Amino acid sequence: ISVSLYMRGVGMGMLFSPLMNMSLYNIPGRFMAQASSLINIIRQIGGSFGVTIMSYMLTKRVAFHTQIYNEALDGKGETYAGVVRNLNQYVIQHAGASETVAHTYSSSIINAHLNMEAYIAGINDDFYIASIITIVCVFPVLFLTDKKFQKLK
Repeated sequence: ISVSLYMRGVGMGMLFSPLMNMSLYNIPGRFMAQASSLINIIRQIGGSFGVTIMSYMLTKRVAFHTQIYNEALDGKGETYAGVVRNLNQYVIQHAGASETVAHTYSSSIINAHLNMEAYIAGINDDFYIASIITIVCVFPVLFLTDKKFQKLK
């Protein structure tokens, strides 16, 4: 995660300076302060909306994956019974718990693991969505041209 955050920070640093220069290029000097503050406000509001939308998507995707994993979990199957049995033995041996308490701990361990997996799958989905949005938004940037450069041709 740290590497992706470093890359994001470098990318934002490389993006926002030229973006600000392009945005303020044709603005007269007397309107420069207002235009600069307006651009920053729009950028901040856009970032807030982006965070809100991605948080909403994360919540929905985690709920989706939790439901799918719970449906896939066969509480009456042989594999589930074996895992619960092994966890019960582990909890009884290492925590000195009774059979009933060990069964409760075993169920909570399985549910915690299921929820963690659903959260990780939700984060993966969020990253996929953000990647798709980024890739789609890169294409229009490739067609941007500089008016000064075209006048020189």
